[in-house]
Amino acid sequence: MTDETKGKVLYGVELKPRLMIKPKAAPIDWLTPEGKADALRTIREVIATHRDVLKALAKR
Repeated sequence: MTDETKGKVLYGVELKPRLMIKPKAAPIDWLTPEGKADALRTIREVIATHRDVLKALAKR
């Protein structure tokens, strides 16, 4: 193994390097009603999924 693929050993456990995987960003067309509706729907889904985290951050 090379140094790039070899992980770090911590407390006897080899930690492999993380792979950074980014989703492909799709362009959003805010000017059309369909694009605006898609963006707002996505925003609502994210807020609903992370509601507990957002509330906890608001109370900090």
